[in-house]
Amino acid sequence: MPGRLSKPLAAVLACLVGACIVLVPASSAAAREKRPAINIQTDDQFDAEHGVRSGRGTAADPYVIAGWELNNLRIENTDRHVVIRDNTVTGQMVLNWIGDRAHVHGNQIGDLRVNQNQRRTGMPTSGSIAHNTFRVVGQLRHWDGVFERNLVGTRDQLGSRAVNFDGFNGARFRSNRILGYMDARLHGHHHSSGYDGSSHQHSGEHAHAVDHTQRYHRVSVTNNVIETTSRYALAYLDTNHGANDTTAPSEQEQSLREPHVHHTRVAVSGNQLRGAGLLVNVFNAIDKQKHPETDTGLVELRNNTITLGPDDFWSFRDLYGVEVRQARDLQLKIDGNRITGQPDDDGFFGSFDGDRNAGIFIHALDEADVWITGNSVTQRAFGVRAEQFTETVRWVIRDLRTSEVSDAVYYDETVKDSPAN
Repeated sequence: MPGRLSKPLAAVLACLVGACIVLVPASSAAAREKRPAINIQTDDQFDAEHGVRSGRGTAADPYVIAGWELNNLRIENTDRHVVIRDNTVTGQMVLNWIGDRAHVHGNQIGDLRVNQNQRRTGMPTSGSIAHNTFRVVGQLRHWDGVFERNLVGTRDQLGSRAVNFDGFNGARFRSNRILGYMDARLHGHHHSSGYDGSSHQHSGEHAHAVDHTQRYHRVSVTNNVIETTSRYALAYLDTNHGANDTTAPSEQEQSLREPHVHHTRVAVSGNQLRGAGLLVNVFNAIDKQKHPETDTGLVELRNNTITLGPDDFWSFRDLYGVEVRQARDLQLKIDGNRITGQPDDDGFFGSFDGDRNAGIFIHALDEADVWITGNSVTQRAFGVRAEQFTETVRWVIRDLRTSEVSDAVYYDETVKDSPAN
């Protein structure tokens, strides 16, 4: 019909005018066969009776669970290759300790739970989770694989947590669309012996064979679109480190209680955050008994596009494009981010007390080298605000572009050296 674009051409043009995150929806549920549930607890249960359509459990010929409509799907403590695709799971999909051989593609899922905190014999579930639709990701725990091109959340729950990313090492969380906010939380007991190493096994006969005194963690969260009405859209958190650093029902190796050093690298880049910003809350947590020393970590917050909602006068809520607090012994690089505020109904973009609102807010820093370079801030009371530094913090601001900002840079009396700009 003249004047109308074909669907493929329309999709291409949509990619040309904005960030192109291609979300492939799960296939039609019309032909899916109904059954109450699938529950697989041992390798011997990968059979037709338990919903397996085909396969032998090998890399070349994985077990395939496909084409079902069911309430719940649970697989635990196995070590076979399995593909889970084109299913509708109205309740929970639980994948506990089944190794790095899971491939979850093209499903419609109510609530995803991975590597729950319970006694286990298998290796952490990892692999690939892609092109699915989730109502919520209730727990993506100890996940070291790829989570990409998924749609998570619902528009009527924008103020709720859509993703609980709970422990990682080498994980790649990328190119997803999320409706609601996301937490990415460090688990100190989930680690490897090097930045490129696989995570330790903390149960079974091999639990004592590795050194837990040097713990490596790394994560990248890139190119996601997150929309929320909460106080932040995306957070890196270590606010409950003591509970997530020693033994647990799933991590029973007693040497985890010994003193140790964390080596941590965090990369958050290329994300589009809509409605709220990016938060880093606690880095290199203080623990005088377990952490007698720290290693200089790396936090890179680069090239994120952040569009804030209006500040809420009645709840005294300030929205920051980037906020980093309670961080020590780190290199902090805040580079190339574009932060745009939004005035309230009366046209104001300052906070209740008139001086806390900022595009970039860094506070309670110790032993840190901070580079704030190439950022732009619009409609905030301050472009950059800095408070509560120790004398061991060095910081530099370069190429800060501001518009509709009262003061480009503000810092309190604890910040000893004036930054270059």
